[in-house]
This record gives sequence, structure tokens and C-alpha cells, in this order.
Amino acid sequence: MQEIDDVSEIRGNSEIEGQTSATDQEIPTVSNNSRYTKRKRGAGRGNWTEQSLKAAISSVKNGEMTICSASKSYGVPRKTLERRYKCENDKKGPMGQFSMLGQQMNKDFVTHITTMQRRLKISHRFSKKIEKASYDWMQMFLKRNADISLGGSKGVSVARS
Repeated sequence: MQEIDDVSEIRGNSEIEGQTSATDQEIPTVSNNSRYTKRKRGAGRGNWTEQSLKAAISSVKNGEMTICSASKSYGVPRKTLERRYKCENDKKGPMGQFSMLGQQMNKDFVTHITTMQRRLKISHRFSKKIEKASYDWMQMFLKRNADISLGGSKGVSVARS
């Protein structure tokens, strides 16, 4: 197998002629300036609707189409259509991992935080030494509960503490 030493051999000689190739624009650059990087999700995830899934499943059940052709015509991924067809689940539901706390406990937690914030006029903090909540968890929690916002630290009088 022949080894390639120069990048211009891969991209062609368009750089030598002064032109930029299409692959030059496709190479992503990563910034190392920030401590945390936000993951970019693909644009193709979850682009189908519940109605298109129901229509695709019904056309496969009636024998009008195969799973592959129904997936192409209704815009539902083939594996998703196969999985939902086998288990007869046509609900879309939320994407991603489920919350560890559950909806009711999440709401109670939000209520507690907002009550403490109002009473003490400080922002809630997690333990910095043991069992500290991760940055990603905090960002997702704040995204799910828009009525909570991070505030700066403020001085608290001795009488209030």
C-alpha cells in the first residue's frame, strides 16, 4: 500500500494553482480556548413527525409498502421504523436520556431552589468537595427549567444566616 506524505496529494493540485478545494472548507477547526465544549448534534436526528410515523407503520401493516420504501417516502429512519413497527409504539417521545429525578421531584426541586433563593437572596450551590453536580447536568437542568437562572454571589448579613 502506498503512503501519502503530502496533503496536496489527497486534495489534488488545486492549491498549487491558487484555487481552494471543497475539502478545505469541510475541515472543522476546534477551539481550545473554552473549558467546556458544546457538542453539536446532527441535523438529521428527530426530523420526523408522529403523524408520518403512524402513516408509515399503517402502510407497512397493510402491505402497501416495505419498511425500506416506507422509510424513504415518509422520511422516518429505517431502523426507527423497524423498531416502532415491531413493538407497536407510534409515540415520538422526548429524545435523549431520561431525568434521574423524575418530573414531580424535578418540579419540587425547582420550587425548593426558588424558595431558598427568594428567602436568603443567594444562589443555590452544590457541594464542591463531594458529589458535586457536573457541569453538563447543571446546564441541562437549567435548560429544562427556564425559570431558574444562575446569579452571582451576594453578601448575606449575619442576621439572615
